[in-house]
Amino acid sequence: MSNKGHHHASSNGASSQGGSSGKRYPAGWSPELLLRLDWRRFQDLVRILVSKAGFHPRPVLTGEAGVALVALGSSQPKSDALLCCAPWNRQVVSDRLVSGFHQEVVNRGYVSGTLFSPGGFTRDAYEFQGKRPIELVSGEDFVEVIGRLPEGERDYLLRLTTAGDFDIPTCPACGVKLELRDSAMPEGVGRLKNLTVRRSETFAGDVRCNKLHIAKGAEAQFTKGVYANKMTFHGRAIGSFTCTGTAEILPGASVIGMVAARSIDLRPGGVLDGEMKILDEAEIKPVRPIPKDFMWGCPNYPKCDVVLPTRGVDASEQSGERSAA
Repeated sequence: MSNKGHHHASSNGASSQGGSSGKRYPAGWSPELLLRLDWRRFQDLVRILVSKAGFHPRPVLTGEAGVALVALGSSQPKSDALLCCAPWNRQVVSDRLVSGFHQEVVNRGYVSGTLFSPGGFTRDAYEFQGKRPIELVSGEDFVEVIGRLPEGERDYLLRLTTAGDFDIPTCPACGVKLELRDSAMPEGVGRLKNLTVRRSETFAGDVRCNKLHIAKGAEAQFTKGVYANKMTFHGRAIGSFTCTGTAEILPGASVIGMVAARSIDLRPGGVLDGEMKILDEAEIKPVRPIPKDFMWGCPNYPKCDVVLPTRGVDASEQSGERSAA
């Protein structure tokens, strides 16, 4: 498997109706389908393809929370490789996670490593990869690999992977299927007057607050929109940011994505990798609390208190038609 550039998952996956329940079944492999898969289904799919390549996958209990690592054993121990599936299918993997994976490869004495991320990778991640013995496989790359299989094998894997509730994520802590409920994120997240991120966190729903502060050394990934009256970036942030006031990007800070604000203060040494838009008066609207948001949450909560950030659902899902996970 090899990546041939900076790939990001597209949203052109086809689907068709199946059964009497009206559930939408995918018509073929696509990057969008990979984004919908339960992370465990995707991990199983990786294992199957690796086995077909002649390796013998076995689980390895290591890495960051939610990151499933798989070692590939062969007849020659020194030829072992290390595989890693990104902790969340929709997450765009940054160079920090790639760097941590590379360190795992080196520390464990593997000759190479492959990191799979249906959500793609940032530009910094590809730059970090460089000539290091690691391979980055995006959703588009993965679909290309499946496309090289005979048609019968492709169809079989599609039926196997999408059987049952393939798009309902599994709780990484206790192994049960998550359930749809409102406000699955920690109490108050998204509705705080001020939000300060001091460590590495992923926020799956809309975030609206008065002031947003990404502290030095922190890394925050927002899978939906972020709305605030003032934003200060001192660490790394990934997402789409709308600010009714000033967005400050301080020295050493890195913002990946889109920033729309009344004014943007980009200090020397700060980095904005993405789009920038200055809002005029007609586009400025007060930031209001978000309405109830339906999320995937563990049915064993609060007994199960080690839960990864859950992903949001589309309006169609809220009305009973699940079309994405």
